[in-house]
Amino acid sequence: MAKTNNEIKREAGLYLGTSEALRNEQLSDRIRDDLKSFDVVSFVNDLRGIREITEPLDMQIMQQKENFGLDDVNRENIEKSYALKMDLLYNQAYAIHPLTSFGRKCLEEAVNTRKEFEELVGGYTTRITRENIKVFRSVLTTDLAEDIISGRRDAIGAIRAKGIRAYGAGALAYHVDEDPDGAALRIDWLYVHPDFRGRRIADSLIAEIIYQVQNTPVNAVAASFTVGESWEPVIGSIFSKWKFVFGTQMEGDTIVDVGDIVNPDPIEAIRKKYGKEAKPLSEIKAMTIPAFLRGVLMRDRYRGYLWGQIEDPGYFDLKLSCYVGDLRDPDGLMLVHRTPSGMLRVEYAGPGDADEKTIVFMAVHVLYAVLQSETGEPVLDFPIRMDVFEQLMEKIVPEQRSALLVTAVLADDNVEADITEETVSEMLSMPDEELRERFREFWGDL
Repeated sequence: MAKTNNEIKREAGLYLGTSEALRNEQLSDRIRDDLKSFDVVSFVNDLRGIREITEPLDMQIMQQKENFGLDDVNRENIEKSYALKMDLLYNQAYAIHPLTSFGRKCLEEAVNTRKEFEELVGGYTTRITRENIKVFRSVLTTDLAEDIISGRRDAIGAIRAKGIRAYGAGALAYHVDEDPDGAALRIDWLYVHPDFRGRRIADSLIAEIIYQVQNTPVNAVAASFTVGESWEPVIGSIFSKWKFVFGTQMEGDTIVDVGDIVNPDPIEAIRKKYGKEAKPLSEIKAMTIPAFLRGVLMRDRYRGYLWGQIEDPGYFDLKLSCYVGDLRDPDGLMLVHRTPSGMLRVEYAGPGDADEKTIVFMAVHVLYAVLQSETGEPVLDFPIRMDVFEQLMEKIVPEQRSALLVTAVLADDNVEADITEETVSEMLSMPDEELRERFREFWGDL
């Protein structure tokens, strides 16, 4: 018998949540395979080549700094020199490992180089905000742009020049998942405008994120992308280069295309069975909605972006959003948002002490309301991870389509051994045979 969507999700799990022992075993096997084909002499020669380029490049930058704004107003010229210097530092960081002492030092030096450029010339890497988001509209989807404005997602952007003018050339959007064992920063979007590809912009954004999470509660950086997408090999190779470790998982949310609902009978059956009534927020007086939402979120000790939206109930679809129980102390609340692209996304399903039946009943209300009132075939996103809900969805949408994802993870426990600046300097001074011998001594019999 074919496995249900729920069973597949449960078996696949979330890659960050797999057992540490399994992850370390997989990691050790991968590192051992990499080391067997590793040519330490070629590696050190590459580092030597980078060091040889750096000194004349610094001299070139010094001359350009003196002329910039006087004899030369072309930002692109000096930007390319600074970008090359940062690229050389990125190369060294990921050649060793960005989370080793040496890798962190390279990233810090790259950030200091970026700051020097910005003091002299102008923006290079910046946080994307409500105030500057127009600059980055061409490298964001409309949904992501709204998420950044609302605070649902954070993002950094790359500013690059063509001639004397600068443009929003790339963007990386992310959010932080809180966890009892430590927070994980999850990259949701990485995109470079076609006119600026080939200028290492993706590397610069990844490097910036890896550097910025140092000395924070974040202990892992992760990025997921759908298997089979045309850009998967390109994105995969970028994260692989930065020493991210890969695993597979199923899409965590339940994504429902209304057109795929072939059996709506369970929806009606549950509505009759529960005896409770889920009431749409549209039945509440508009002026009282913010206070009502505030009360539920305070009771739930909610911390998140919705605090910035409750004063504007127009952010929520009030006919689909609903509550169960007494208005003064509801048993449950579900908030639905219609994104600019038309997706219907559940933004909140709670409070935390709400039982599973209440959550499922509110989800059924949303499905019923959509089937009754919506035109077209909108897509619904339910971030609800409950067995009883997923079992219901398998009855309603037996051909439910869940994407298989590849998740790339960079974490401190990925680093087998620390490498310092002193270690690298020692390697650079060794003759080839001594390098090979020291490498064998360090790693033993592979």
